[in-house]
Amino acid sequence: MRDGFIEREKYDEISNLIPIACLDLAIIYNDRCLLVKRAEFPEKDKWYFAGGRILKGKTIEQCAVQIAKQETNLNCRFVKVCETHDYFCEQFHEIVLGCLLFAENDRVKLDETSYDYIWTGNIKKLLAEYVSQDFVSIIDTKIKVLECREVESI
Repeated sequence: MRDGFIEREKYDEISNLIPIACLDLAIIYNDRCLLVKRAEFPEKDKWYFAGGRILKGKTIEQCAVQIAKQETNLNCRFVKVCETHDYFCEQFHEIVLGCLLFAENDRVKLDETSYDYIWTGNIKKLLAEYVSQDFVSIIDTKIKVLECREVESI
């Protein structure tokens, strides 16, 4: 068992009984949002946000920054939780917190949970169907605000 993680069999047993708290990370650099192509269930082979489980004893902010670093190798600044939603599938129920983070740079190095990435301003077109449209709208608005600031500074 890795430090801080539950053995797979025990985790499956728990996730069949209670919802699991998770984070979706909208990582922004300049006027683009990072999406990754997932290598694992759920939503394997689809574009999505980096993300993961909230670990016991860590704050949402600590988990978000740690997951961003682990999955993308980006140093990020946590901004806020933008929204929450439920995700249901046969195997489990997740309570998902959509978080906004700003990356220090755009030099991504993916871990094994993803196999491709894109920095995009068009997240609505690429994201999996189950993404909360409220979260997508918030990120779209943030990207538009950043684009306006760039134009104003020229």
